[in-house]
Amino acid sequence: METAIRNPERTVLIGHSMGGWAILKVLESLKVAASVLLAPIPHRGLSLKTMKALVRITPGRTLSAILLGKPPGLDERTVRAVCFRRDVSKNVVKRFMKESVAESPKALRETAFLSLRLPGSARVRASRLAKAQHGRPSLIVASSADFFVKPAELEETATLLGAEMLSLQEYPHCFLYADSGLGVA
Repeated sequence: METAIRNPERTVLIGHSMGGWAILKVLESLKVAASVLLAPIPHRGLSLKTMKALVRITPGRTLSAILLGKPPGLDERTVRAVCFRRDVSKNVVKRFMKESVAESPKALRETAFLSLRLPGSARVRASRLAKAQHGRPSLIVASSADFFVKPAELEETATLLGAEMLSLQEYPHCFLYADSGLGVA
């Protein structure tokens, strides 16, 4: 990503979920004009509690992806439970599934290793992140109803970035697909 950015001083990076975590990695070493992280994986990784919950709701698929490198696939029941509020229409969920690609087995494995704090896992270096982004505008958007990441888990990441935190209420992980307006932006 760093080589694709031609003018960092005029670049705003925006990422959601694992994409938000990838941006944190880039921000360790590249100063950009600003960053917006939407429900990002925290700089320390998902909590062990979240990883256990993910394995519990999709036991075979998640473990096969992590251990065997088999793509996890998407099913409507799990996608609705993890990503959407109950009042979101079936058409929105189906559109999301059609437009989405399941997380790669490598991404799930890296997330698991990061969550378990295993040696060799790709980590965001907190001190480098804080130093590189000092004084740069950043925003982290999180929601109390997110299956993966709660706002409290992102507070340390926000502090490192010097980021403003915007906490939504009752919106799940895929709040960008909400039927109603969020009043954001």
